[in-house]
Amino acid sequence: MKKVFCTLAATILILSVSLCNTAFAVDLTIIDTVSIVNLMPNREYKLQLILADAKTGEPLKVKDQPSGDLLTTEKTFTADSSKMDVDMQIEFDASPFVGRTIVAYEYLYQDGVEISRHEDPNDKKQQIYVKDKLKLNTTAIDLI
Repeated sequence: MKKVFCTLAATILILSVSLCNTAFAVDLTIIDTVSIVNLMPNREYKLQLILADAKTGEPLKVKDQPSGDLLTTEKTFTADSSKMDVDMQIEFDASPFVGRTIVAYEYLYQDGVEISRHEDPNDKKQQIYVKDKLKLNTTAIDLI
């Protein structure tokens, strides 16, 4: 069987509620649009997204617990052309990651073999900084 090596050409990570790269520490939905080239039409592929700490490069775990599952999602798809954009969506509680920058890594598999990856902790288009929850301060003023 002939293997063709694909390239994860470009990706952009966005919040489902915003186009900025800052998020508040709440339940968060991230959509990562992955552009892939050199696919073989009518072949099945698996795309995996793993969230990692941009500073250390280490994969993040649910609730930042050492025994937790990886913050990851995957999608199996059949290529309908040699170039495709695939949306990867992940939802998680961002509160354990306040003050940290999260980066998305993508891995592409064919027949169980990794054929391409995008794993750059310094890629600003792949990063989201998690801020503490939004706090509003109000002051009541007596106008009488």
